[in-house]
This record gives sequence, C-alpha cells and structure tokens, in this order.
Amino acid sequence: MWGGSNAPGEGAKQVVEQALRELTNMRFNFASLHAGTVRVVWWYRLLFPFLPAPLVVIHTLERSNEMKFAELAGAVHILTTDYNVQVIVTGVDSSLEPELFRTGRQRLFSVNMFETQQIADFQEFSELFRQLKHSGEGLERLRSPS
Repeated sequence: MWGGSNAPGEGAKQVVEQALRELTNMRFNFASLHAGTVRVVWWYRLLFPFLPAPLVVIHTLERSNEMKFAELAGAVHILTTDYNVQVIVTGVDSSLEPELFRTGRQRLFSVNMFETQQIADFQEFSELFRQLKHSGEGLERLRSPS
C-alpha cells in the first residue's frame, strides 16, 4: 500500500508516476518505471493470490478556489486499467475534481465529525466520560472548547 500527497494542479502523468514510484520503491530513473510496476504487481499476485489487488492511496492536499484541480480521474483510470491496482483517493470536497465523481466506478464514503453523544456511546470512552461527569466538567466542556 502506498500513501502520498498530490498538490493541486498536478497532471495525471505526475500523479501516476509518483504512485508507481512509491508502489515499486524506485527512487532513481535507471530502470523503466512501467516495467518495474508490472513486475511488482505480477509477483504480488503470484505470492498472494488470496489477497485483492495492491492498494494505492492518493491523498489530495487542500486547494483554494483559484487553483486548478489535480487530474485525479485520469490518474485513477490509468492506475486501475494499466496496472491493475486498487485506488483510494482521500481529500475534502474542495480538493477533489468533479470528474472523479462522474465515472460511475467509484464507491463514495463520507466521514463526518462525531457528535459528542456518539463518542460517549463508545464503550472504550465510558471511563473518561464517567470521570468528566464526576469532576463536574461533564459533556459541556467537550462541546465548547475554551
């Protein structure tokens, strides 16, 4: 699995090249990046046939309104079709190009902030909330950081 960040405005070729470099751990240009990736994926499939395809995680950095989007839709298409890897793209809505959502091949997950009561319902935090309640701070302290 690879995880890396892509700056706004990067082209699909740059995104793919960075992902392949991390996937193959090739830091120098003395060998073909394409051939190296094909070999890595082939060996991965040979040694781990029971596992799904290798996973590439692309994290997009925050972008302001006047900056161009990184060309992620094209990069994801190249990585999935040419190199047979799975791709996860993470980022906030403002950093993801609209074309990424129009392909129909994706699964979208939206992760939102937890409400205080949702956190309080976790068994792992019961002791923490008991101590807060006992100290007089209660949940109010968590709702309004000051």
